[in-house]
Amino acid sequence: MPRTGGNRAVAALVVAATLAAGLPATAQPAGPEQVRESERRVQEQIQANEAAARAAMQDALSGGGEEVTWEQVRQHPDDPAINAAWVRQQIRRGNLLGAETALERLLLVHPDAAEVRLVHALVLLRLDDKVTARSELEAIDPAQLSPDLRRERAQALEEIERRTQRLHQSVTLTLGGHYDDNRNASPTSGNILINDLSFTLQGSAQKRSDWGKLAQTAYDFDYDLGTDPRLSVYGSLAVMGDRQSALQVYNTVNGGATGGLRYADGPIKAQVGLIWASMAMNDDYYLSDYGITGSVSYRLAEGWEAISSLRVEKQVFHDISADPTATDSSGILATMWGGVQWHPTPAHTIALSLGASRRNAATEYMSNTRRAVRLGDTWLLGAGQFVTLTGELGAAAYHAPNPTFSTQPRRDNDSRVSLTYGVPLGTVTSLFGTEAPDQISDIVASVSAEHYHMQSTLTNYTYSNIRTQALLSKRWEF
Repeated sequence: MPRTGGNRAVAALVVAATLAAGLPATAQPAGPEQVRESERRVQEQIQANEAAARAAMQDALSGGGEEVTWEQVRQHPDDPAINAAWVRQQIRRGNLLGAETALERLLLVHPDAAEVRLVHALVLLRLDDKVTARSELEAIDPAQLSPDLRRERAQALEEIERRTQRLHQSVTLTLGGHYDDNRNASPTSGNILINDLSFTLQGSAQKRSDWGKLAQTAYDFDYDLGTDPRLSVYGSLAVMGDRQSALQVYNTVNGGATGGLRYADGPIKAQVGLIWASMAMNDDYYLSDYGITGSVSYRLAEGWEAISSLRVEKQVFHDISADPTATDSSGILATMWGGVQWHPTPAHTIALSLGASRRNAATEYMSNTRRAVRLGDTWLLGAGQFVTLTGELGAAAYHAPNPTFSTQPRRDNDSRVSLTYGVPLGTVTSLFGTEAPDQISDIVASVSAEHYHMQSTLTNYTYSNIRTQALLSKRWEF
């Protein structure tokens, strides 16, 4: 028999009374906020893995080495080593035209200089001239190169092979742990409103820290249909499990898939696809989610892109012990973002976006409209290292008060700041004069710290949390 609105209110009052009494329970029901938090973790790890892959590719196509000034080049105009080092700097800074000019002059003077020809091939590869780049690389006698340069040549040939394949696939495995100082999102005031009366939280409903361990695996593919403009089919699968040491009510398993079409023509890139996601909490089936997503980017000028995305999904919540009134949140969620990306150099990306979302839930008191601004800053530091700094400010207005807690209207303001640093294990071992085996040298270790704060008109939802995390990730491309 369907549960009536009166029975649902009684269930909510039981939960609230449990909290106030200090029985084993979370400080507040899980709700859509927990889902958004878990989905964000999945997306953040995907973005970190992408940053690690870009950092590795940046090194493979531009190399490292000491800084060389233009004055040194002028003093030694015919020195292949100095000129090659200077050209590599231009590649890292995105000055391909300057690099190409210097290389043409050097090759006229030193046509047999193996390193110069190698760097020329790298520039051609950056310009997406794969045929000429392959010809240059195959013309080099590997015996004339140092072990590092031979490795660089091999990496460039592998990249050309990868780019000429119509099917690109990757698998990523991530393992690690995290610590939250307020895992149960307990109100900062230590109180909770029930029928507009304030009760002091007791026992396990008070602020609690906890350790957790997580594992994630993801598979991605992109199949080029061989058309002009480029059209490809893409898809991805991802599963993440997060297990808490003490607060097992927050144990989650997320699974998701997406697939669709990608389009690229000059300055325009676009994709559209279908999404499906599922989430279990404390081994209870909590959420099924499906919908459509799309994004478009347009290159405005050298180093500048306009970006936009839209996602419309239907979320179906199921009542569980951690959230006995979860179905109240079921409904349609539409989210859109728009902004710009700036690339001051190939190794540096700054993104600024404005976003808005609207949730039309089964009940008005769970329906809301949210607006946000997000800033992201990613640096590729060389030797496969990267740093990402992200910040987001949001404001949500709920369409009606929840009478179980208060007749006051609910308005939330949230802020989030996070910092992540990643480095391949091979780079770490090289600091100690040891070369890591190939099987582990490309494993990326990352550490991150995050501060989140929610300020609400209802004391129930005002809280802060500091999270630290350490992960190991390995990516296979084929």
